[in-house]
Amino acid sequence: MEQVYCELHEGLAITLKLPRYVTYITEDFGNFRGNLSVVYSSERVWVQDGSSVVFAKNRHGDPITMKVDMEEFMWIKLKSVNI
Repeated sequence: MEQVYCELHEGLAITLKLPRYVTYITEDFGNFRGNLSVVYSSERVWVQDGSSVVFAKNRHGDPITMKVDMEEFMWIKLKSVNI
């Protein structure tokens, strides 16, 4: 089970009528289960599986090679609203 955290673009968050930071739980990240528009609209997407956190999407760089700033991620977690 994975926890997904999304940072939506500010304008798109307004259009989708969602907060800028959202989170949801999924059994399989590849199976979006209705959250496709949220993931596509996101600037960055983090996936937390246990104690491991990785980027699934990052429009500011390569998500595979970029390291997650754990202090920033902590703040993202605190701001995120469950959808």
